[in-house]
Amino acid sequence: MPKNLVFVAPYPTPATLGEGMMQRVKHIDDCFLKHRRTYLNIRLLRAFRKTELKQGMLCVLTLNLFVHFPLILQTFKSADLIYIHSVFNALPALPFLKLLHKKTKVVLDVHGVVPEELEFSGEQKKKALFTWVEKEAVQYIDAFIYVTFKMKAYFLQKFPALNNKEHLVYQIKPNILAATEKETQEKIKTELGLSDTDVVFIYSGSAQKWQNVNVMFRCIQGLNNPEYKFIILSGDVEDVKAVAQQVGCPASKLIFRSVAPSMLGYYYALADYGFILRDDHILNRVASPTKLMEYLYYGITPIVMLQDIGDFNDLGYEYLEYTNLHENLPKRKSRQNIELVSRLLQEPMKIEEVLLGKVTA
Repeated sequence: MPKNLVFVAPYPTPATLGEGMMQRVKHIDDCFLKHRRTYLNIRLLRAFRKTELKQGMLCVLTLNLFVHFPLILQTFKSADLIYIHSVFNALPALPFLKLLHKKTKVVLDVHGVVPEELEFSGEQKKKALFTWVEKEAVQYIDAFIYVTFKMKAYFLQKFPALNNKEHLVYQIKPNILAATEKETQEKIKTELGLSDTDVVFIYSGSAQKWQNVNVMFRCIQGLNNPEYKFIILSGDVEDVKAVAQQVGCPASKLIFRSVAPSMLGYYYALADYGFILRDDHILNRVASPTKLMEYLYYGITPIVMLQDIGDFNDLGYEYLEYTNLHENLPKRKSRQNIELVSRLLQEPMKIEEVLLGKVTA
């Protein structure tokens, strides 16, 4: 029998589905399609007028915390399960968790280490706020879901009193993993000016400081093999170009594109190596970047600064340290990485059954 599920998160749109968090939201949503799902996008400063989107068993509400307080509380009270995506969304959920009188199962999908991420970004006031939110919210959570075993270990080290709660590790599953059409693939390859012998390097992401694109462009600047081709995919192409210019990396060496999330797979299928340069920080050591999972799925060998990203090193992924780049890298797909992701995608745990029990139609 269908259950009433309330998710505290925005619902993914075609424009946001390229974001790692939204891909996680979409994959979890796909696990509960036979249930009534209400998404609460709760805003503190906007959404003074309720917006509602209904499609079959899905309802997406964008509401203001203060104006629509009674409606949000009623929605919480009607839920058979409350699923909060990230400590960021625990902030607007917190007043309603405190007011729930009936025992409804509450789940927190941790996603990432929020206070540590804010500290790393230099946002000290926000870090203080979400440190408090996290400490308050965990008291009301019955089950915690993590994207890596390292994140689970870190969270339990941080909150040892939570050992008696339910703790699950459920890997991120990217949503762009679809078979590519050969005709489209060849068309893109031709448009990019690639030959069958070119060794293709790819970067997919923004110009944000933590992505270390300046380091990437210095690496590219030092490579002069004419068969090396560098594809830069970004929604912020001009910002990324600006970093390349600052570093002094010639634009003639780079192929810049901004593509829809649904098209990323075609570009990944062409690539042999992919840049994912993360600093040695706890937020990267416990993370499971969607981009890294996508790279591995397509047999790309990641070029890394930090090799211990999430659980991937323990799982045996093939990588190349950025300091070991040279002019004679072979053109090749990594069978090792393809097989690793294939094993992860065969995850036997059915999250619907774990959280709701066996549901009969």
